[in-house]
This record gives sequence, structure tokens and C-alpha cells, in this order.
Amino acid sequence: MLLDIEHLISEIYANAFHRFSRGVLLRINTLQMQQLKENNPINMQILEDSKKQVELAKNDDKKFFDLNNEYQALKLRLELMDIKVEVDYDPISHEEYIKKIKGQVLKCNEPEELNKIAKNITNEIQNKKIECLRKMKKFRKKNYS
Repeated sequence: MLLDIEHLISEIYANAFHRFSRGVLLRINTLQMQQLKENNPINMQILEDSKKQVELAKNDDKKFFDLNNEYQALKLRLELMDIKVEVDYDPISHEEYIKKIKGQVLKCNEPEELNKIAKNITNEIQNKKIECLRKMKKFRKKNYS
């Protein structure tokens, strides 16, 4: 079950990346549409892509809550077995983090700046995931090897 928690944490961080990257794509689409003339046919393509990204973002949000519920249930099951899981993941602060980085993307008005922010946040998400999994693996080996 500890490996299941590690797997869920990995999926939760992958989901965070998807949720963030959809926001980046939507912002890029918005910036591109602002630069084009209203009757430009490319705007229709951008609009269609944006609709698809919004739908995928809704699915990603739902998946996060499903993954989180699964994580909470598994963690509770372990606690009922007197296994206290030391993991560096808190669903509430994770969701606040996602909202914060989405907010940074929405405030961005320059494509170059947006790319820089996207790269930094992608690295940040990856580092958080690696650190969380490293601590979980260390805990598992220390207590249950």
C-alpha cells in the first residue's frame, strides 16, 4: 500500500503539471488572438483549441479530486493499520499552489515572459514531486524494509 501511495503522489503531480500547462496554453491562445485581426480565420482555430483545452482542464480538475479522494482513503486505511505515513503532500496546500501558479499565468501579457514562467513552474512542480517521492521512499525503506 505504501507503493500505491507513491504511485498516487506521482499521478497527482503529473495532474498538477497538466492543469498548469492547460492554463499556459489558454493564455497563449488569448495573447495570440489579441494580436490578430478579428476576422482572421486563425482566430477560429485558436478558439476551437481553447474550447478543447477548457474541456480538458475540467477533466483534469475532476481527476485531481478523484486522485485526492483515493489518496485520502488509502492513507486512512494505513492509519487504521497503525502505519503513520510520513509524506510531504497536503491536498489543501497543493490546491492553493495550483491556484497561485494559474494566477501567475493569467497575469502574464508577454509570450516570452509566459514561456519563462512556464519553464520555471514546470521545474518547480518536477522538483516538488521528486522531493516528495524521495522522502516517501526513504520512509518506506527505513520503516518497512
